[in-house]
Amino acid sequence: MRNVIIASMVVAILPACAPAPASFDADTVRSEVTALVQRWSDSGEAGDWDAVADTYADIEGFAWIEQGEVRYPDRAAIIEGLEQARAANLSITNDVSDISVTPLGADAAAYHASYRLVARSESFGFESRGVLSGVAIRQADGWRLLQGAFSESRPEDGAEAQSR
Repeated sequence: MRNVIIASMVVAILPACAPAPASFDADTVRSEVTALVQRWSDSGEAGDWDAVADTYADIEGFAWIEQGEVRYPDRAAIIEGLEQARAANLSITNDVSDISVTPLGADAAAYHASYRLVARSESFGFESRGVLSGVAIRQADGWRLLQGAFSESRPEDGAEAQSR
């Protein structure tokens, strides 16, 4: 019985000994990550591939998912893709809207937004729309996209939405 009482006291006291979570301003995190997602979109539309590259984190854990597959497993791979876009003189229209950010702490946030992406060059083109989602992290020099995923809407979803 004595052991049960001691164990109960330890369980009750331990949370008080744990360091308090670092406080942060959730509104600032939301504002800064929203600006990051918008900067990512605007930089692509401007054809400023260096500015797009600057929005991506360069640490382990980076991944960019398209059509249900990891298309870019690290920053080097996505930078290579940006260089191909530059060489192809790719023209981008990338509309993001309804950007929503959920702070996970002072240095991390989940985000999602509606998107419509149109990419065209002389030799190819595509259009995609749906939801962009992922995780952003704060690094020493600002917020960066650590993970991103395009979840495309099915064609009938878009037709349904437009008929409303």
